[in-house]
Amino acid sequence: MVRVPASSDEHDHVESDFRRSISAFFLQSRYRSGQQPQVLVEAVHRVQNRPQWRRYCLLRDELRLRERAPDDAAAMRRFERERLYHGTDEATADKIAHNNFNRSFCGKNATRLGHGSYFALHAGYSLRYAPPDGRGVRRIYACRIYVTYKDSQAYPEYLISFRLDK
Repeated sequence: MVRVPASSDEHDHVESDFRRSISAFFLQSRYRSGQQPQVLVEAVHRVQNRPQWRRYCLLRDELRLRERAPDDAAAMRRFERERLYHGTDEATADKIAHNNFNRSFCGKNATRLGHGSYFALHAGYSLRYAPPDGRGVRRIYACRIYVTYKDSQAYPEYLISFRLDK
């Protein structure tokens, strides 16, 4: 993983999407439970796992060809969500970066819908699956996802490390 410089446009984009996603979650009336926590982003790391990225792209392109979709951005948006979130603990965060999501390790947090890796539209939902470490830092992946029946159909693009200050 490579730490994204805090002064870069890339960092600003990832952090602003993350903050917007958390705010959207807490603004939904059924999740209101008092004051929204203050998010203090400590770091954004870009996952650079070339074999994992190639598998992800290969499966995505196979799906596009099978569906006879054109090779353009509009068609890809039909199959791919650029940002879904996955909360994790400190020990598992590194394993995901190196080995991707692995359904055989699931069940630690929730398997209400069956064994699998779960992703949320709003980062706020993933907070409950991102326990703080000894320093109070939590971890959520911002992921690229498409119809997922295989572990490599999800790519953990960014690891966001942050604290909550109520």
